[in-house]
Amino acid sequence: MAGIGNWVTRRAHRTPEAIALVDGASGERLSYAALADRCGARAGALRAHGVKRGDRVMILASNSVAMIETMFATARLAAIMVPVNYRLAPTEIAYILDDAAPRVLVHDTTWTELAAAAAAASSSGPALVHLDSLQTGDVHDGEEPVPADDVAMIMYTSGTTGHPKGAMITHANFEANAINMLTAGKGLTREDSTLAVAPLFHIGGLGLYTLPLLYAGGRVVVQDAFVPERTLELLAEHGITVQFMVPAMWDALSKLPNFDDYDLCALRCLLCGGAPCPLPVIDHYQSKGFTFMEGFGMTELSPTALVLEAEFVRSHAGSVGRPFLHTDIRIVDEQDKDVEVGEVGELVLRGPNVFAGYWGLPEVTAEAKRGGWFHSGDLARQDAEGFVTLVDRKKDMVISGGENVYPIEVELVLYRHPDVAEVAVIGVPDEKWGETVVAVIATREGAELDGESVIPIAATASRTSSAPGASSSSTCCRAMRPESCSSVSCARGTETLQRRCRDERRTGPGKLRRGRVEHPRTSGVAGDGHGLHPAPHRPESPRLGGPGCPAAHLAQAGGGPGAARAGGARIRRRCGGVRPLSGRERGTDPRRR
Repeated sequence: MAGIGNWVTRRAHRTPEAIALVDGASGERLSYAALADRCGARAGALRAHGVKRGDRVMILASNSVAMIETMFATARLAAIMVPVNYRLAPTEIAYILDDAAPRVLVHDTTWTELAAAAAAASSSGPALVHLDSLQTGDVHDGEEPVPADDVAMIMYTSGTTGHPKGAMITHANFEANAINMLTAGKGLTREDSTLAVAPLFHIGGLGLYTLPLLYAGGRVVVQDAFVPERTLELLAEHGITVQFMVPAMWDALSKLPNFDDYDLCALRCLLCGGAPCPLPVIDHYQSKGFTFMEGFGMTELSPTALVLEAEFVRSHAGSVGRPFLHTDIRIVDEQDKDVEVGEVGELVLRGPNVFAGYWGLPEVTAEAKRGGWFHSGDLARQDAEGFVTLVDRKKDMVISGGENVYPIEVELVLYRHPDVAEVAVIGVPDEKWGETVVAVIATREGAELDGESVIPIAATASRTSSAPGASSSSTCCRAMRPESCSSVSCARGTETLQRRCRDERRTGPGKLRRGRVEHPRTSGVAGDGHGLHPAPHRPESPRLGGPGCPAAHLAQAGGGPGAARAGGARIRRRCGGVRPLSGRERGTDPRRR
């Protein structure tokens, strides 16, 4: 196998004049033949820096044509690309530098200082290389032979605890992912085009349309950051046909007052991922005749796993769909035995898209892939038609009075409140019940909300419980002041808020296992990434209850076997890997009223 570095070369031989990449800022158009030449030059420059087979090439850059060229150039050398989230703190990037030990750290101008600070904090001592300097290398025409199971990329995912882990994605994984995308819905052809606006350092931005379209011979327009009106302009100007974005991005576009002034007739398929997609957003696009799809994926799955195709988006709201063509799934219990249809268990998957393992962590890899199945850590149920609904992250489940409480289900009920913008439900120790349920809430801009007004809504979650002894009076409710959550950020990305609340719960105030208080991590996909992916270049989030926070409250609606059973589901993305999601709307699905 020649590896993904050969995709561009073969396309250059087949359709040399076809347009491969377009710079959204300058309008520069790059044919497959020109792209192959540029990749050769960058490969030559990397080789001059000592990069060889198996070496890691870390890249810290905003979305750009040059970034994509460098990815393919690295693959030509049979080296391993390591894209890094530029929203991380220098010390966090330094950890990844020490773990991956790259030969070079490639950066663009925007992130020069961040790259230098990270390198200074690292003990690995990589050479710092500016992205622009790689375009003038002597052309490296040859391509190293690459076995299918060789690692093409390491993407770091934070998971739910501890340090980030490097997910090793092979050349064969990327090929299987491309085939999955080419066969989903109405498929992809070389006549299709997409706008790469979700961060390419996450698997959603890179794996959902960008790489599959370059495999198919299509066209990718690159935008460095999401700016709603500019994004809409580029979609119309370039006649984009298929597009992935996260709900916050689709929502931002739909709210532009001049949305209907843009000609989007070429846009035949919209893919939403990285967070639950509100039904009003889906309705907006479906009412205008757009095909809207949702699904589920992870960094470890390259990322495709399940897809909810357009015809089922409303009839199976809340589901993440059914497996892609070349992906197998099961729902299993603690002994890895299949559960009954409709019962909750862990979602496990296998297929050619499943990653090779975690970099330098053979024991963790063996546990995650035991029995030949990748254990996702997601609790889910599957109906008789094969549609899967995710219930929660296995490690986020709260056990109160011996009953399993799924935070997602409580969050969905709280989202019914019109002033709730973001909510994270966690469990905290309780002498009587073992754990009790706490909701951390950030309000919508300009809204005022106190904990007491949220308590009745949280109590309805208890009243819907089928647990023995559950009743409207069985839930102990009280309000707590915002400062009770001392250092948790009031982030605009729901998953960021959830992760940080749960980290602080595990480690104590100000002792987060991931990220840092002053600069909350975001993901991008969505995804940031998956968290649930806020828009790129999101401004610094104020601290919860601190200056600049529009409003945030900690309401405790906890205790007892009856606490927080609400039904419904929502998809959470693990940090560092987008999960294209499902989307039952945040409490407004008519079936949940």
